[in-house]
Order: sequence, then C-alpha cells, then structure tokens
Amino acid sequence: MYLSQKQIEDYQNFGVIIIKDVFKEWIEPLRNGFQKVLDKPSKHGRENVSEKDEGRFFEDYCNWERIIEFKDCIFNS
Repeated sequence: MYLSQKQIEDYQNFGVIIIKDVFKEWIEPLRNGFQKVLDKPSKHGRENVSEKDEGRFFEDYCNWERIIEFKDCIFNS
C-alpha cells in the first residue's frame, strides 16, 4: 500500500490522517486472541471494578509471546 501525495501532505500539515481498512483482515484474529486472554489470563491479568459499574475493565500484559494471534499481527501485519 502506498500513500497518495495528498495523504502525505495532510500528514505533514496536520500530523494525522485516516487510512481505512488497512488492518481489516487482522480484526477477527485479534478478537480471537483477546478472547483467549479473557478465557485464560496470564499471571498479570486482573479485573478492575468500576465504583459506578460503568462497564468492564480487564488488563493483562506481555501476551504477545503466548497468544499466537498477537504475535502474528506484530510480525506480519
């Protein structure tokens, strides 16, 4: 994929551009990887409860080595 001259100029002028559908094929594999983390967290995983019950916040880190979908995206996207 190559950027157009206008995209390059917009990035230079505004510091940001939207590039649609670049990672579209990675969404489903990453979704599967996230589900694996939720189903079997690492020793770093934990659930954080909101006092106002405003939704779920789960954190875990260093999963790219054990979740193949993450590793694949990092090295092949």
